[in-house]
Amino acid sequence: MAKTGEALVDEVQELVGRSGDTVLVTDARCTRWLNEAQREIVENVPAMPSQTFMNRSSLDTTATLRYAINDITVGDLSADRICRIWNVWYIDGLESKELDYKQVDEFDAAWPDPTDSNVPNGRPNVWTRRGQNIEVMPICGTADYDNDLRFDGDWYAGEFTTNDATISDLSNCDEGMILFAVAKAWGAIGDEVKATIWDKKYDKWLRQKQTFSNTDHAWGGGLFE
Repeated sequence: MAKTGEALVDEVQELVGRSGDTVLVTDARCTRWLNEAQREIVENVPAMPSQTFMNRSSLDTTATLRYAINDITVGDLSADRICRIWNVWYIDGLESKELDYKQVDEFDAAWPDPTDSNVPNGRPNVWTRRGQNIEVMPICGTADYDNDLRFDGDWYAGEFTTNDATISDLSNCDEGMILFAVAKAWGAIGDEVKATIWDKKYDKWLRQKQTFSNTDHAWGGGLFE
């Protein structure tokens, strides 16, 4: 059974012999380490079932090159928690189409001045990610306005607060979060030998998690090859 944020903090402190510590391995520090662990796990293990989303209601097509990722919501969650987007679709019933992805440099080579009035408008068929924006080309013509854009991707877990009574959004990741936080705790105490030992334990756990994710044929895998 998943532990609450408060229980995870207690376990981290117990494992380093610092229960109730108010000096080095404090509740606030442990909470920060657990949040760092959550973020690192999502960034290193793509497409965990608990963190994937499909959104087709946040953004409609219009005469624009750029759509802000922060405008895409994940259920009722804050949009700024999106980590990766791996698919973009133009939705129009039976005419719906998955857009082809291009790296930014390839995108720029194809359209060095995409908003120039001489560049034809039309139904989008290519996308790229530039910072916190999705760019699509061609820019929509009037006939293609107001259709949904669909986004598939994954999102960051919500952060714990001190003495948090809720569990992590991540499924089956308590062990990894604890290993990560204990390594940080030993580092704060100044025992680099133990910090290294626990960091290696975390790395082993993370590799196992990556291996499992990379065998999920639903998203294709291959990120770690």
